[in-house]
Amino acid sequence: MSGIFLSYRRDDSQGEALHLFDDLAEHFGQDQVFMDVTGIDPGRDFRKAIDGAVGRCDVLIVMIGNEWLDSKDDRGKRRLDDPTDFVRMETAAALRREIPVIPVLVQGAVMARSDQLPGELEALAWRNAFEVRHARWEVDVAELLKALKKVIKTSGTSGKPAAAESKRSELPTRKWVSALVLALGGALLGTAVYVLWPMVGEREKHLSADSITSVTKQPVTVEGSAEWLTAAQYQQAFDKKAEEGFYPYKVEGRCENESEQFRVEWKGIPLDAEFVSHHAITREFFETKNREYTSMGFSLESLNKFKDCAGRDRYQATWFKRN
Repeated sequence: MSGIFLSYRRDDSQGEALHLFDDLAEHFGQDQVFMDVTGIDPGRDFRKAIDGAVGRCDVLIVMIGNEWLDSKDDRGKRRLDDPTDFVRMETAAALRREIPVIPVLVQGAVMARSDQLPGELEALAWRNAFEVRHARWEVDVAELLKALKKVIKTSGTSGKPAAAESKRSELPTRKWVSALVLALGGALLGTAVYVLWPMVGEREKHLSADSITSVTKQPVTVEGSAEWLTAAQYQQAFDKKAEEGFYPYKVEGRCENESEQFRVEWKGIPLDAEFVSHHAITREFFETKNREYTSMGFSLESLNKFKDCAGRDRYQATWFKRN
């Protein structure tokens, strides 16, 4: 593999990393982007897979959110101070190779100073950082793509491989099997930032649609909406879009007049993929379900974080199982 290695910390910027992965994969091709959630087959040694990928990539992107620098492990130790921390290992390996290492700042994070970093990462503080803001995601990512084109070895002039084009051309006749859809809960959300979140158990109610098998007819892979929806409108939109072959890819939330509202970007479900989608769940519930679905062969596809009107963190997550 040559291309892009996307390094991120799961409890810091997983949502943004997943979104950026999709944007990069669409532009350069999925085989040109490495990310542990999608790039490592079950049963493989995570350390060896990462070491091999970093050793062959053209550029490493370090996703840095507000918790990247000071994130602590279950013993209260800062993760970056642990020589076996994967984020530290990935970044240090790329710096030793002297390949381009691009810090991508999200959630309004600022670049760490050299004296805040372990010795083998000090050089990262002198790498020119790139900010991707939530409100200007598409514009900022477009600028990042321009910079990456200079260092990525792609075939052809467009940067998009034929496989990616043919996949989109198949979407109008796509069919998916036995999609389990678990959606909108009771106490929903407020302001949006893509990452992780919690929720109240007794108010957690999910609607489900068993065995959705209708053929997708939409000619595009992504649909967005500028309008804000109430919880009821979002539920109606979810039901309709799921039947048409879409899932909620990016979700914003806000509290307006003490009522939660949502703005959603929908993305086409891959061919022959089952999916599960939960909305307005706690971080604990997310982690429980993530373990459960992973054991069933699903992989996390998208994750969004926002707050409800009470200021509590809430998560929206979707998992895919490709047949």
